[in-house]
Amino acid sequence: MQINTKIIHEVGEREFNEAVSEFYGGLPYSACLAVEGENDSSYTTEATGDELDDWDAGKLKKWLDSGMEGFSPRPEVVLAKMIREGNVPAGKYLIEICW
Repeated sequence: MQINTKIIHEVGEREFNEAVSEFYGGLPYSACLAVEGENDSSYTTEATGDELDDWDAGKLKKWLDSGMEGFSPRPEVVLAKMIREGNVPAGKYLIEICW
């Protein structure tokens, strides 16, 4: 049996949403809407802090320009700048969704 030990940053959706909103100047954010999450589910992603491709940059811009929660981009998109600015570590994230 091969066992791999990994570091996973686990966070509740409410806390994640609040941290993202605070970082981005109070804009409403919803990880649940961004990933179309179901109640009592989770979303796992690898967040690197790398520059965004054109598609993701467009999604981020649409959310920033609209200020609407319904346009929330995927968690790894909002995490990229947070990582680059040293607010959160890069790596694997597990977001627990419960509404």
